Amino acid sequence: MLRQPCATLCSAMPLFVVMLLCNLASAQDATMNRVQRYLDQEDWNEAIDALETVTKRNPYHSRAFFLLGYALSKADRHEEAIRIAHRTTQFSDYRGPALFNLACSLSCLGRTQEAADALRDAADQGSLNYDLIATDEDLQPVLDEGLFALPDAHEYEAFLGRNRVEFAYHLQLPANDDSSEPSPALVVFPSGDGGPASADYFLADILEDFDESDWIVLTLIAPERSWFTHPSHHALEDLLKKVQKDHKIRGEDFHLLGFGEGCRAAINYSRMSRSFFQSMTLLSPPSTTSWGTADPRNYRHVSILHVAGSEHSPWQATAEKMNRAFSQRGFRSQMLTYEGEGATLEGVSGERLLQDLANCLIEG
Repeated sequence: MLRQPCATLCSAMPLFVVMLLCNLASAQDATMNRVQRYLDQEDWNEAIDALETVTKRNPYHSRAFFLLGYALSKADRHEEAIRIAHRTTQFSDYRGPALFNLACSLSCLGRTQEAADALRDAADQGSLNYDLIATDEDLQPVLDEGLFALPDAHEYEAFLGRNRVEFAYHLQLPANDDSSEPSPALVVFPSGDGGPASADYFLADILEDFDESDWIVLTLIAPERSWFTHPSHHALEDLLKKVQKDHKIRGEDFHLLGFGEGCRAAINYSRMSRSFFQSMTLLSPPSTTSWGTADPRNYRHVSILHVAGSEHSPWQATAEKMNRAFSQRGFRSQMLTYEGEGATLEGVSGERLLQDLANCLIEG
């Protein structure tokens, strides 16, 4: 936060002011490092004391405010946690996670209807972790009262890679499947923690009314060790080879889609398994899943489509920035915005979404 002024204003400020700012930034970084240790040790009170110091010194430190709300909730200081959560929603990069924290504290205080409303607002701002919603004890009263419905469960098949890494997947074929005609194939990393609840949400809500599409859709559930380990990478490639063998894929290679938190896995696999993918679509990533300092040269082999709802402002701004950077360097990059939609694209049917993907990535 304070390092940027140190670098950019060096020539415009007296040396002692520059040194003071840099010293403040270093002290702040040291405090945040201590905070992380306290959180890892579940020492909530020490974390709260340290974070209160940071937020008093720097009222624009969004991550400190977010972690303060989280620690207060864990310490059962829910009234204070609610106040900090409301304060944190003013920061666009943590609005969704802050609303999720708000829902947890409201639920713990018995304010379940308000908690359910906050959960829906969090989802619309990109916090789409249905795996966490399904398992978080704080939110159980909201689910028990039927105020927030989890999606219906789907059936998944187990796959065991040659390296003994096991994971589950759901393969959806076109309603009028004709094995003689190739179909475009989509590999999906759902939102959340990569578990079944988030996969269920993608299949039930994002791909609703999907039946008339001619796409093959492969929706993935993460292995126990997550997608971010080297063995998992090889196991997924084994499954992709199987699907290529069993079905005719238009263009031979797959289209890759990351949804919500699943965008991080999609970005990684577009590089690690580049020979399998011809395009990558990033759909409503959370604000913390930013391209950051991504080098566009790592993605020259795929067409990239950034998809956002106009009401999901953090991702829309990041997507527009990266789309411009990629396009200016001559890479294949497009932006698709759904007006009036949040991160959940509630008003966009699965049939429309897949048709738009076909228009942008295949016919376009």
